[in-house]
Amino acid sequence: MQHLLVDGLGYAGVVANLCWPLMRDRRALLAGQAIACAFMLLHFILLGARTGATIMAVIGFQALLAIPLGSAPRFKFIYLASLSLPPAVAWLTWQGTASVFSSLALVFACLGNFQLDPLRQRIGLVMAILAWYVHNAMVASVPGLVSNTLGMLVSVTMLMRVYRERNKSPSSSVPEACGEV
Repeated sequence: MQHLLVDGLGYAGVVANLCWPLMRDRRALLAGQAIACAFMLLHFILLGARTGATIMAVIGFQALLAIPLGSAPRFKFIYLASLSLPPAVAWLTWQGTASVFSSLALVFACLGNFQLDPLRQRIGLVMAILAWYVHNAMVASVPGLVSNTLGMLVSVTMLMRVYRERNKSPSSSVPEACGEV
């Protein structure tokens, strides 16, 4: 029964991870990311992947924290302070090399979500997925690997779409990031 719960939560995370990259609005993308993190957090807890679970909690929290960056630029200092979390989480929940890669995923997600420019944001999130691939292979999370594969396909497709849309209009300018990182 627990196996079904572990996989069920993981696959709920897969569905959520397929939905949020499709969001065009930054706020909706971040909210969807937080929901996906909640499902994967529970999945990793039940798998015994402490660092992965903790990182999911932090990424979900950071995604919610990143929402006001567009309307309250001063909020960036609070968000940037959360960049101190990856090494602390890895050290406190150390499970070997898997902890390194889930922490890298946190760094890339944090840097991606810090960006107000959709192209930069999506590049950071694609990098986070690559780090999750390694983590999920190491902790034997089949739903995580399925999520990474499908999420990568959707994320790269959306990244290419944002890139093409930007290059379509000759007068388009690149919006400034909330902060130079």
